[in-house]
Amino acid sequence: MTNAPGNLSPTLRWVLVVGLWVVLLVLLALAVRNLAWLATWLNGLLFGCLFVCGVLIGFSLLAAAVHLSADTLRGRYPYPHGESPVVVPLPARTTLEKENSSQLRTGDTSAALPLSRAPSRKSAVWRVGEGLAIVVITGVLTLVLLEIGLRLFAPQIGPEMRGDPLRGLYTLDLATTYRNKPGAHVDFQMQEAASTFDINSQGLRESRDIGSSSPGKTRLLCLGDSFTFGWAVGADQAYPHLLNTVTLESVNAGVNGYGTDNEAAWLQSYGWALKPNVVLVGLFVGNDVRDVMVGRGKTSVDSQGHLVLGNMLRPPADIGQEPPPATGLDAAKSWLAHNSQAYVFLRRLSHDMFSTASETQVQKPTLYDTAPFYYKPVPSDIEEGWKKATGLLDAMRADARAHGAELVVVAIPAREQVEESYWKEIQQRFGLAESQLERDLPQRKLAEWSSRTGTPLIDLLPAFRAAPHDKPLYYRLDPHWNAAGHALAAQVIRAELARLGLINDR
Repeated sequence: MTNAPGNLSPTLRWVLVVGLWVVLLVLLALAVRNLAWLATWLNGLLFGCLFVCGVLIGFSLLAAAVHLSADTLRGRYPYPHGESPVVVPLPARTTLEKENSSQLRTGDTSAALPLSRAPSRKSAVWRVGEGLAIVVITGVLTLVLLEIGLRLFAPQIGPEMRGDPLRGLYTLDLATTYRNKPGAHVDFQMQEAASTFDINSQGLRESRDIGSSSPGKTRLLCLGDSFTFGWAVGADQAYPHLLNTVTLESVNAGVNGYGTDNEAAWLQSYGWALKPNVVLVGLFVGNDVRDVMVGRGKTSVDSQGHLVLGNMLRPPADIGQEPPPATGLDAAKSWLAHNSQAYVFLRRLSHDMFSTASETQVQKPTLYDTAPFYYKPVPSDIEEGWKKATGLLDAMRADARAHGAELVVVAIPAREQVEESYWKEIQQRFGLAESQLERDLPQRKLAEWSSRTGTPLIDLLPAFRAAPHDKPLYYRLDPHWNAAGHALAAQVIRAELARLGLINDR
């Protein structure tokens, strides 16, 4: 049997062992630093095992390659005839030559010992090239395993990828800018959840077509954005579906990315054909006022069915337009950002590791952030945004009354309003003091409008804050509700609709 090559030198063994543990400890420290990633890894145990195995295999390959290189440099490889590279001390050359000469004179060559030859010496450039090849091969193998593990167990969705998982879900629409594409079927997956988005022939997230009437039932038409649509949860887990009872038929007309302006246009163009008795508008306080401030051009759909998010820092005429194609290194980065899970994952890790103090401590809020919508006093531009948003709700209420229906608004709370850790994170990120913010300001603005107009308002914030903290209602890596959040929302909404006398809750 062929024996294994000799042991590595003590120095190489220590380098490999220390290097392995340094890498593992760095990964553990990064995971602990970001509890959301830790939760993801615990939920995706198979991915975690595969990733650690990939690192171990990579270092094992590196150790084997270094060992083989060391044997080669010492002249012990290739091993003759598959023999073991066991080193047998040879006599001095003069003694060996004398013994061989004596054996040759007597004709006995069977016991003649081979003369040792000096091992061939490789140049420094060759040795450096071998080392680089070892590093490259090990790195490629580890990245391949990381890519496979991420795709199978913890898919990454970077900013550039957000439109890709939803390809084919939308279609352009003159009245609303875009809407759900009738008959669409999209399998969706993100880090923490997976779901299937099926759209019926009417552009609704329903398993069947909705008739013009439902005898003996109150029809509830649910309008809203991704919270109403049911981002990353099944259709039967979203709160519109959970509102169905024996006497209540709830219809999910939510569309990802919609603002109150899109919803008003959809109701006018498509909603009244469904003859609802109650129109339920889910208003997400985290971005719906912002969406109205920017206008319906903030979001559109390109020719391939991607959802295109307009840059809010560009001129209004350019919002919704596709940016010019990238070239050179930017094109390579763009391709990786759209196609490589490992690139997105490692880019996020490197940002956390090497970002400057100014990036990690204090930033300047933009309209993409929710922080400005808690400022007190309210900035003038945001105050105008509230007037525009409530004006749209006024128009929807008048339209509902004209069609014999009742309008009800549901105030959907943002994650930082419910969970203290995210509220503190906003203060730290933007360098804001508690005295500069009013955490419940959006709900107060809606309550004032509701009191002034007499429009029913269902505020979910108190129930969400009172819920047990051991069962999160939001995803950790995504600001949307999980299934538990939708279940609580449905429970509160149904109870409030019954209290208002709009439904018979049984």
